[in-house]
Amino acid sequence: KNDEFRETFSAGIQKNALHHIENTVGAAAVYLHYDPTYIGKTDGFYYGFEEQGHTGYAESGEDILCSALSSMTMLIINAIEVSYASSVDYTIDEETTDIKLIAKSALPKYEKDEKKQYAVSGLIQAYYYQLMDLIEDYYDYLDVKVIERDI
Repeated sequence: KNDEFRETFSAGIQKNALHHIENTVGAAAVYLHYDPTYIGKTDGFYYGFEEQGHTGYAESGEDILCSALSSMTMLIINAIEVSYASSVDYTIDEETTDIKLIAKSALPKYEKDEKKQYAVSGLIQAYYYQLMDLIEDYYDYLDVKVIERDI
């Protein structure tokens, strides 16, 4: 599943579409390239995000911002699946390069192991904070908003 995801993801970032991230961790939103990307959270726990397209910072294949976001996304997926041995639901649309990730193990109602729950939620929260850091230098290409939303 991971190899298929990596191939699809790599092919998708070659397209020159708009890049948008929505995180479903209870209500956080972050948008890229003037469209906010959503980072969601519920009851203070971050649990997912959604990305769409390309940042528009540079031409496809030379966009360091898009590369950074792609690497950050893969880190989150691999850490949840491999390091924390948790399931993470994600979908990839090859046409639009849209990616949606939901890690229910970040939420108390789905994960009984409190340490694992906080670790997974913490990864997604760190993703959000990294996006906020990127906005300092790339504010013309990123916009981050947090929204409360249950799953």
